[in-house]
Amino acid sequence: MIAPRDRRNDRGNGLLLATVPGVNGAGEAWIIATNTRRASGNRKTGDCIQIWSIPTAGLYGTQSHVCGSCPLLPAREGGEGGCYVSKLHLTHIARSAAAGHYEPWDGDTSLFRPQFVRFGAWGDPCLLPLALVERIAGACRGWTGYTHEWRRPANQEHRRFFMASIHTEAEAREAEALRWRWFAAPFAGDDPTTWTTHAAQCPHQSSQGRIQCRDCGLCDGTASATRPSIYNLPHGPKNVVSKFNR
Repeated sequence: MIAPRDRRNDRGNGLLLATVPGVNGAGEAWIIATNTRRASGNRKTGDCIQIWSIPTAGLYGTQSHVCGSCPLLPAREGGEGGCYVSKLHLTHIARSAAAGHYEPWDGDTSLFRPQFVRFGAWGDPCLLPLALVERIAGACRGWTGYTHEWRRPANQEHRRFFMASIHTEAEAREAEALRWRWFAAPFAGDDPTTWTTHAAQCPHQSSQGRIQCRDCGLCDGTASATRPSIYNLPHGPKNVVSKFNR
């Protein structure tokens, strides 16, 4: 077990890792790593470095630039709405990035040792260049990441690191045909254990919160090819759960 890091509200708790094109070339995004100095308080993931994709043009009307085909996009951008990411925290990070508060990363990967990394705290992690993902994954002690952009030919090598984010049995079969492990948030009444013989419930949910992502590490793509795909029953804020109970 890694000792918890300091949680004081000090400055310099993030870095600008890169500036990249958005999904389908829509605008640009800053790739920001937060909790590089003080601990994160996320109850599900546990303390880890969180990596965000923030549209350089601001948050309004640009979520699809970084979240791609996620079904929880705002209705004005073609989604169902109900994104569970804290808007207060997200807005703070976006404003800090726009104000230039995050210093550019110098490429020193020791930053990620011996930490756990959450790719895609907000925004699709396939926005990160594969070479950058490889460097971070090669340095950290473990990671998690989920992508709705798993069908794109350009993203197929990212399956070594990330899980295909899916919601139906048809998507599970499609993802497996492309050699992705998947993470399912099924709709009400669906049972992912009938979709395959190699699926397991998220340990955080099955342990009632006792196991955190940083202590589990199952959602690391095909880096662990023999591990099962994972599912998590609808949970969280009521407006999110309602999207899966229609």
